[in-house]
Amino acid sequence: MTHNAPNVLAGMEEVVNLRIPENLLPPQNGELVTLQVRPLDIHTFQLIAKAGKNDSALIPLLLVKEGVVSPTLDLPQIKKMKVGLVKFLVQEIKQLSGL
Repeated sequence: MTHNAPNVLAGMEEVVNLRIPENLLPPQNGELVTLQVRPLDIHTFQLIAKAGKNDSALIPLLLVKEGVVSPTLDLPQIKKMKVGLVKFLVQEIKQLSGL
């Protein structure tokens, strides 16, 4: 079977609804908080790695910034998140990205 570029790139525009466990974010209106996340492409991942070269603590923050589609989050907001929430988001974004 021969693959073409659209087949190889399939899923890169995918946005996934991600439910956040209640131990990381309390439910709102009785329902788990849901964020929208997307996979990262190699270009974005390379930029994150380059930015984190001098400060590796930036890498997980930038992964969250680039991977979370909704709500839009900036670095100061991400820096205020619980460590466990950032860890959870990083794991989910990496898995979605095939890492």
